[in-house]
Amino acid sequence: GSTAATGDTSSAPRVTIDPALRQAAQTVAADYARATGLVQAGNDAEALALLRNIATRAPRLAGPRLNQALILLRQDKATEAEAVLRDVLKTNPTSPFAHNLLGITLRQQGKFADARAAYTTALEIDPNYARAHFNLGVLLDLYLQELPQALAHYERYQALQARPDAAVANW
Repeated sequence: GSTAATGDTSSAPRVTIDPALRQAAQTVAADYARATGLVQAGNDAEALALLRNIATRAPRLAGPRLNQALILLRQDKATEAEAVLRDVLKTNPTSPFAHNLLGITLRQQGKFADARAAYTTALEIDPNYARAHFNLGVLLDLYLQELPQALAHYERYQALQARPDAAVANW
């Protein structure tokens, strides 16, 4: 095949990073590190302001906006978090993390069918995304009472763990 001809024996696909995106990330890296430190320290208000500033300066980067959504969810502002995540998905439609977090946001709002679709999309993008399997399992189990399907996702989540999750094993 073509991989043998190029001498590439790796099985991983090659990823090309857009130079403009790399430059944008480098430009905001120090502020982003400070914002994540503020998040970890529990200073949500200052972190949120800084993350919004970063997102304005580097709108193609998903990380600052994903962290905004996490803070908003922690503040019980699911509608605002949903708007941020839908914006993230406009520029990063293949981010399984954004789809998974959107699923959490939608579940919190009682939009169970939409949450299911978001988790499913995350798993279509990355079938080995353990957290999306877990979240879909919880949705199917606790909210939709689709127990056989929930069990399949819990089992897949467990299979993807280095060590089985004791809490999930008891379910």
